[in-house]
Amino acid sequence: QAPLAACALTAYEFTATTEGFELLNEAIVEAELVDFFNDTDPLTLFAPTNASFEAYMYELGADSLSDLSGGDLLHMLLYQTVTNVAAYTDDLSDGQVITTASGNNITILKEDDGTVNIADATSTPGGVVDANITVDNGVIHVTNKVLLSDPTVVQLLANTPNLSKFYQALEDADLINTLTGEGPFTVFAPANWAVNNALAMLGINSLDDLPTATLQSVLLNHIVKGEALLVSDLTDGEILGVANGQNLTVNVNQNNATRLIDQYDNEGKIIEADAVATNGVIQTINY
Repeated sequence: QAPLAACALTAYEFTATTEGFELLNEAIVEAELVDFFNDTDPLTLFAPTNASFEAYMYELGADSLSDLSGGDLLHMLLYQTVTNVAAYTDDLSDGQVITTASGNNITILKEDDGTVNIADATSTPGGVVDANITVDNGVIHVTNKVLLSDPTVVQLLANTPNLSKFYQALEDADLINTLTGEGPFTVFAPANWAVNNALAMLGINSLDDLPTATLQSVLLNHIVKGEALLVSDLTDGEILGVANGQNLTVNVNQNNATRLIDQYDNEGKIIEADAVATNGVIQTINY
């Protein structure tokens, strides 16, 4: 971390002059928030690294920050920021809920050794990797993730540990862009243990052992385009067209357990329902 001469730099000037924050600085400029990060006093900025921004862009299907709207960048940056306080880690407590400048909340997760993570609207918190950097108008904590207040389907998949194998398969099959954009989408995503069971049945070590065309067809069989279907929207006997051109049949039993039956009579039961994203919904299944 480069030393700050007598705290002479504002939060914006820190991003403009410190290696590793070029993408954060670019986002601030694109969102027309230079004056905000220069003049707001005091503030606390949870500052994502370049690597964090690269993951953020990838999950949105963007080649660069200029591919994203200024409004989306503005909201995202305000969600990384708390105004009216320079909150050092000693000021933060475990379970503390803080309203950010975007109007959305974050929750502080603080361990006994002082380690701080920040819970957003996904299952994976962001970690503070360099804390308590004093700037002229507040304090900066460097984070390893762009905090997400309104995640997309892809961002939810990428940040849900129990769905990491399905997300990795989408990457391997070059299908991430299939789920970017306005949607809406419904994704019937198998839990990691369900993927492991399928691999054992097939006698392979990973999904990328399958031919790419086969893997793509398998994955597209879990995606409905044009609808964001909550469990309450699904009715017994309903036929759902999926993205590989096949159909799934909905089965709702007397106990209201909901299953999807594919063209081979394989059944996947919804075990975690209605993870709502900005452009769709994810239903976790057991097959």
